[in-house]
Amino acid sequence: IISAEDLDQIVNLRMLGAISRTNAKIVFDQVVETGRSVASIVKEQEMTGAVTIEDLGGILTQILSNSPELAADYRADKISVSNYIIGQVKAITNGKALAKDILAVLDDMFDNE
Repeated sequence: IISAEDLDQIVNLRMLGAISRTNAKIVFDQVVETGRSVASIVKEQEMTGAVTIEDLGGILTQILSNSPELAADYRADKISVSNYIIGQVKAITNGKALAKDILAVLDDMFDNE
């Protein structure tokens, strides 16, 4: 069982962009299973910690340079390829990067070509 206060904390962290949707679910599940506090789970698992736009740019540049076909595929079909790229970035950042930020940086990279 989860208290209204714990649920509110999880929702607020998610709405503020402090944790990803995936991490919010993990926190929720762990609070229910263990009864530990939201703060202790988030801190222990290092779920917060900003991934800056500059960081994302560097990560995306690395991903695209390691797999040049992704750039061509992205230009042809943004949706399916962008989901793959988001997954790659999230893996590198341990889920800390937000999809909306990844897509914004990715779009900027291709708009500035």
